Order: sequence, then structure tokens, then C-alpha cells
Amino acid sequence: MPLLELNEVSKNFGGLQAINMVSTKIEEGEIIGLIGPNGAGKTTLFNIVSGFYKPSKGRVLFKSEDITHLKPFQIASKGLTRTYQETNLFHDLTVEKNILIGCHLHPNIGFFEQLLGTYLAMEKERITAKKVSDILELLELSSLKDELAKNLSHGYQRTLGVAIALATEPSLFLLDEPFSGMNAEETRSMITHLLKIHQEKNITIVLVEHDMKAVMGLCDRIIVLNFGKKIAEGSPDEIQKNHEVIEAYLGVDEDVV
Repeated sequence: MPLLELNEVSKNFGGLQAINMVSTKIEEGEIIGLIGPNGAGKTTLFNIVSGFYKPSKGRVLFKSEDITHLKPFQIASKGLTRTYQETNLFHDLTVEKNILIGCHLHPNIGFFEQLLGTYLAMEKERITAKKVSDILELLELSSLKDELAKNLSHGYQRTLGVAIALATEPSLFLLDEPFSGMNAEETRSMITHLLKIHQEKNITIVLVEHDMKAVMGLCDRIIVLNFGKKIAEGSPDEIQKNHEVIEAYLGVDEDVV
């Protein structure tokens, strides 16, 4: 049973067809890359899956449930979490408190229970503190837990964004350009973190990314969009040899016969 399934999904903006009949299945435990030239429709497809856009046609199934018309917070509560190209942080709060807020986005944790001071609330607070500590350790942020988010380097801010999303306890992670703006060292570090998340937390990952070296080294399977249409799907080796993909990225010399 696929974890995520897209059935002939399309999205129109007026006369522009941004997504054109895209179908695919993502199995639990995979790391999938979603690539394509600028304007191919990658982020639009992420917005459809996460509920920010409603498709003009087609259906989105998560754990066999039709989530096509659910709101983003409803989809997130089911275990499908995404990050964004722009890092969304609480800049004037510490690293630890940023992750703590992510924990409270999970429906099993309630602010009202904390206010009432019940035993259940205290037990949840203990469990939450342990979860935050585990995430800090997993993503190598423990030494920065008291640092304000706004004072972090770009690479650590991106890592903190992943940590906040991880605190919501997802089973499927949608990562929108996780390596954006990173230098080579930061990229290697993020790849290591994502592999640890995948292996230790058993989280399925789908990522949009322009860093082809990172995508080819990290992903089990790659889906390629061009002008909103899926033009290829396969292993990194298959994608690198696919003539339609090469044409989409590099173009074709009309003088070549």
C-alpha cells in the first residue's frame, strides 16, 4: 500500500496549466527527489499535496485516505509535514523553544492541559522535554539550544527548520529546497542529518532540490517535471541517462540530426 498516491492531479491558474495529469506512488521508507527546470511546477505540486492549493482535477491519497480537500493543518495532523524554501523560524526565541513550539503543533499536546497543571500535563511536559532533547541531539543542535534563532548561521537556521518540522512527528516529510543557499560543508551536514532522520525515525522523505549532486547521492528514486508534466521517473542512474530529461535541462541543438 503506497504511503502517498497522486492520481491524475492537475492544477490550472486561469489559462495556465501549472500541473498536468501527474500520477505517482510513493512507498513507505523511500527518499524521493522531485526535480525539474525552474517553473516546472515542483513547488505547486508540493502545495497541492500539503493542502495549500486544491487541484483542479485528480486526487491525493495519504495512507489510503483521500486528503484532496483537507486543510493544511488537517493534513499535517495526519503525519504529512513540509518545510519551505524560506526558513520559517521564531527568530527572537531560542533554538530549544523553537523546537518546543513544533511539539505543540502535534494534536496530542495541549496548552490547556499545561495551564490546568494536571498530572497528565506534567507527564506530557516530561515527554515533550525528552523529545526536544532527542531532536537537538539527532541534528547536532544541543550546543546551540540557548542561542536565539536569529543569531544562527544560514546552515543552522535551515537545520532548525527541519528540527521544528520533525517535532510534529511526521511519517512523510516534504522538503522544499533543503540545501538552498548552503555551501558544500553545510550541504554535506544536511545530507547526513536527513539520512539519520530517515533511518532512525523511519520517515519517508520527498524533496524538491536543484542541487543535482545532492539529489543523485541521496535519493532512491527521482521524479522529473517539465512544464507541469511528469516526463520521467526512475533511479538516479536511469534519470541521468534519460534523453527527455537531458533535453529539458540542456535543450537540443537543432543542427544535430
